Amino acid sequence: MAQPAHNGFTRPEVTQEHIARGILDITKKLESRLKKKGWGSYASRHEIFGICAEEMDELLDELRINTPEGYENFAKECLDVAVAGLFGYICVQYGYIHPSKRELEKR
Repeated sequence: MAQPAHNGFTRPEVTQEHIARGILDITKKLESRLKKKGWGSYASRHEIFGICAEEMDELLDELRINTPEGYENFAKECLDVAVAGLFGYICVQYGYIHPSKRELEKR
């Protein structure tokens, strides 16, 4: 069932099948990233932010290209943003990145 949007248009609902396929695409892209760059965690929250910001810049570049190729590349950049964010989340959530002594002293 379509949901009303804030601008008066309706939005089609995303299917569970497409969510599952999207998660599979993220998994495949993450595996490719790990093969290419290795399994080393990010070094800091600042590195995570920098990588995510770079991916967002690339996403913005593709947003400005109003062609069928631009839409296809935009989707690919969305995938890159998702992978960077997921890997950053894993690094922070599961303890690969810790606060520095200086950060702990500020508390």
